[in-house]
Amino acid sequence: MSRSLLLLVLIVSPAFAKDPPGPDPRTIQRYGPAYKYPQAGWTVLHIEGEPYERGYQHGRLMAEEIGGYLKALAAQQSHTAPADGWALTRTLVNVAFLRKFDREYLDEMKGIADGASAAGAKAFDRPIDLLDVVCLNVAAEYDTLDSALHALPTGLEGRHWPKPGPQGMPKPNDSHCSAFAATGPATADGKIVFGHITMWSLYSTNFYNVWLDVQPAKGHRVLMQSYPGGIQSGMDYYISSSGLMVTETTIRQTRFNPDGTPLANRIRKVLQYANSIDDAVKTLTEKNNGLYANEWLIGDANTNEIAILELGTNAWKLHRSSRNEWINGGMPGFYWGCNNTKDLHVRLDTYPGTNDRPQNIAWRPSDRDQAWLKLLSKHYGKIDASFGRLAFTTPPLAAHPSLDAKVTTTDMVKSLKTVALFGPPLGRTWRPTFEQKQTYPDIKPLVSNDWTVLSPLPPSESWAGTAPVDYAELPAPPADPATVPAWHGTLLPKSDADVWLTAAFADYERIVSLEDALRERSHGKMTKEDETRLAQEMDRYRIDYTSALATKPKIVETSQLGPTETEIDRARWHKQQVGYGVLTLAALRGYVGERPFADAMEAFGRKNAGSEITAGEFVSFLGQATSKDVVGYLRKHDLAANPGRTRFGINTFAENLEYTLIVYGTHADVAANKEAAEELQKRIRDAWSNVTVAVETDEHVTDDDLKTNHVILIGRPAANAVVDKYAKAFPVSFTPGTFTANGDLFANPESAVIASTVNPLAKKYSFVVVAGLGADATFHAVEHVMSSPTAELVVIPAKGGPRAMAVK
Repeated sequence: MSRSLLLLVLIVSPAFAKDPPGPDPRTIQRYGPAYKYPQAGWTVLHIEGEPYERGYQHGRLMAEEIGGYLKALAAQQSHTAPADGWALTRTLVNVAFLRKFDREYLDEMKGIADGASAAGAKAFDRPIDLLDVVCLNVAAEYDTLDSALHALPTGLEGRHWPKPGPQGMPKPNDSHCSAFAATGPATADGKIVFGHITMWSLYSTNFYNVWLDVQPAKGHRVLMQSYPGGIQSGMDYYISSSGLMVTETTIRQTRFNPDGTPLANRIRKVLQYANSIDDAVKTLTEKNNGLYANEWLIGDANTNEIAILELGTNAWKLHRSSRNEWINGGMPGFYWGCNNTKDLHVRLDTYPGTNDRPQNIAWRPSDRDQAWLKLLSKHYGKIDASFGRLAFTTPPLAAHPSLDAKVTTTDMVKSLKTVALFGPPLGRTWRPTFEQKQTYPDIKPLVSNDWTVLSPLPPSESWAGTAPVDYAELPAPPADPATVPAWHGTLLPKSDADVWLTAAFADYERIVSLEDALRERSHGKMTKEDETRLAQEMDRYRIDYTSALATKPKIVETSQLGPTETEIDRARWHKQQVGYGVLTLAALRGYVGERPFADAMEAFGRKNAGSEITAGEFVSFLGQATSKDVVGYLRKHDLAANPGRTRFGINTFAENLEYTLIVYGTHADVAANKEAAEELQKRIRDAWSNVTVAVETDEHVTDDDLKTNHVILIGRPAANAVVDKYAKAFPVSFTPGTFTANGDLFANPESAVIASTVNPLAKKYSFVVVAGLGADATFHAVEHVMSSPTAELVVIPAKGGPRAMAVK
């Protein structure tokens, strides 16, 4: 998609301000009055009540995510010894932060810890406790502590030393943001438009998708972007039932005040208890510990006033629209932030003194400062919500490490709504570097999701049906046991008419020997898992046989193949023969009985090992050995006359890549679907063939395209129009937020399915759907298309590897 077309879609898309349908009731998890559900890459979490109770709800519903986030932060402290790094972090937080929180927020964090530990969350080898949760909530503050201490005078500044040593500098802050607040003459309706984009390091970004809705027993309702275990945002994007909207961009770190109150405490208090910009400024500036220094943008939907508070430790500067105070050449009605300290006194607060090493303290606009002013000059007086989407898809305001975008307005805040996107706003998956993979082996790419409207409306339905199976770890299938031969002897075909027998004599022996071993492991009785395992083995041959029949060239029917044509068709023909043979031998085993069949196979193999035989000789021998009318049985039940329904495997297309097409969905998850299609295209090419399969969109693909190709469809029905049209043809059923495979319900947004069926427009080709319940799941599912075994149905649950299923 061209840049101009992308911007057109972003600006005019009617879905931008339209509320999505409520969550699929099958995807909602509840604990008392609390609930959580997935929405376009976000995890919406609602909690309510007294501090401890709402914290406990949070912990119970987010236990797994809390444990994962703690693990990520610990690894960032020390990737070689994360447990040791976390232990040091706990000591630091215990000394400097724990006792500085208000009792209400300590109670809430204690509830989070108790709820999470009750649900099994652990910090390494012990249950998660209060101190762990406090560490999560002050992570941004202790990360800036080195810089804050560097700015704090020691009393030695300006001294002359006879033998000075080299002077170290603190590490730069990784956190960056772009934000704006507009009102009055800058906007189309004179009301507030407000937005924020976060930039961070990749490893922990996948945890910053929590849309936390806190309805406290006292104070205002607060909605915020947060993380598992958070009582505050961390990305610092808030809206409150008071009418306040608050965001920030970090600035160069100012001095540390060890007697101050943590920012996590002060900002949460602002949103829960402040009623005006004055209240917010008072709470933020009083007892300020100085850590995680920010430039705060504040809007008040009640008055349409906006303000920007540049908050150092000992210095701060407030500009307010009501006082007509504008910044650095900006036009009336617009404030912006992009990590660049504007006020001289606040800049001075970042150094221990002016009598030491000289510093350049002049204001220097950054590339993002200039980008804001350029955008403002083009759109001044016309700013609305679509301006936020435009800004946050405009580099460098949306720089490479961007992980989200959020926009709201006066009218939306009054309904506690915001428009938001989780993932790279430009739609390009953020992939880890080689060095990051070496440092953090479990690091994940960040995939772009759709824009959506997040709101506090409670889900109206509950689900009393089948429970999803993919929120807990599914038991791993047991490994296949060692096998012993079920019979012996390699047979040679006398002619091509005998290949089905000689090939299947070997292939079916492997299945029978596996069955014997599974029975022995289970003390003579097959378990459900064992039966499923054997069914998968047999499904492979049903797929091979019926798909080979379906793709048979028409010329074969008229027996007009010459030597060259025969050889070209031989691979398909051989697959057909082997599939026919295995299925026929399995049917004969059921007819004559397992023990008589095995004895006859052993006797025939021993007698004819290394010899040419005919299929007729075998059939006659089996009838005599078992006293059964094998000839009559085969006449009546011959697969050649009744092969059953045609089956294709999810990767049968690989046998005919010249006639294969990838079609990705554009109705939802567009960016992720497109990248998944391109990733699959690359994986098909790199797997062996070096063939580049064509890629098309569901909007532009034609029926002629569909009926002349194997078609791989990327995206679930809600995302892909072709999948939606032919959804009932697949051996899996979908709802807006779930899929059901073989009777099991999957509802985790990280789960995915790959399923195949006959192309409804051309029986010689297949349709394959690759569909995740979330954009991220679809993107990762394509990794398994080429590597999965021959099967019609492969499920990739959120927890655990892919699982081939025999279609019932």
